Amino acid sequence: MKPSRVVVAMSCLAWASLLLAPRAGGALTNVQAGMKAPGFVLKTLEGKPLALEKNLGRKGTVVAFWATWSPGSSRLLARLQSFHAKHGGEGLALIGVNVENQTMGPEDREKIRKFAADLKIAFPVLLDERLSTFHRYGVVAVPSTVVIDDKGIVVFELSGLSLLGGEQLFDRISSIVGAGPPAAPPVPAYHPDERAVREYNLGRQMIEKGMTEAGRAVLVKAADRDPGFVPPVLLLARLLRGAGRLEEAGALAARSLERMPKNGALESDLARTRLAQGRTEEAARILSEVVRRDPEYAPAHCYLGRALKQIGDREGAIKECRLSQALNPHNAESFELSAETIEAMGDLKQAAADYRKAVELIAGF
Repeated sequence: MKPSRVVVAMSCLAWASLLLAPRAGGALTNVQAGMKAPGFVLKTLEGKPLALEKNLGRKGTVVAFWATWSPGSSRLLARLQSFHAKHGGEGLALIGVNVENQTMGPEDREKIRKFAADLKIAFPVLLDERLSTFHRYGVVAVPSTVVIDDKGIVVFELSGLSLLGGEQLFDRISSIVGAGPPAAPPVPAYHPDERAVREYNLGRQMIEKGMTEAGRAVLVKAADRDPGFVPPVLLLARLLRGAGRLEEAGALAARSLERMPKNGALESDLARTRLAQGRTEEAARILSEVVRRDPEYAPAHCYLGRALKQIGDREGAIKECRLSQALNPHNAESFELSAETIEAMGDLKQAAADYRKAVELIAGF
């Protein structure tokens, strides 16, 4: 008897998970206000390379991650273009980074070109092929926007485009060009410890090169030096969970939450650890509050879906998975979870499709 499509897809997913490191999928997980913005060089629609460092505005820069499939992206780009038309020569650079797919063919490029033309976008549109910059920044929802000051430091980050968040974004950039009241505060009240940032970057590089234990030791230094610096805490907690050190992972996130209360990324990470500990109802309560407060934070929807699945609410689990996928369809975990849930409900065809999508995302097809 031939194996079912679900069995084949699950086998492929298992092998892909072993052979290829999963990518971090939704504000940003790898960048925090007060950090120097990670540099990148991407090609424009015309095929010309553009480096962030050489195209920073004299007063500031806005980097917008967007895609044609994202309803919020069209609203964001339209408002940015309107702003650019009024204030384009006043020292604020705008850069649109398209994150359409992991691989982009001629049809994708034409769709992106037409989308930008229809909105009359006059600022640079770059193509993030292979989603390298998307993952380097740790984007968790599309659109996402980063505001950088004249020194290259991140001063504002927005995941999604909520009504309140959108107004805060445009208040911020208006203040940069003097078109509105000064933003309060004009610079982040919190700056990560510079040594902690260096240690985080070093630890992450070591882990990417396979030096996991040495990299983890460096991340511990970064997290201890500055508990309010979130990126090393998230990465270290993930490593601790992978090693089965759940108590340490939970304590790490809880300690950082004392410094950065109501941080959705930290709360979601703590909930993820609670799920692994079997404290499902506690995790569901934490995540429900995160998505209530920030409905565009994709990871919280994904983890809430897992919590609901464990509680037995399959329909609720699928709903949360689909919300996560709509915000960030580049996260393999949400498709793996929806596949598991849908398979348990008996829809093998859809389960196979979701398993296949998870495999493609992990493998970078």
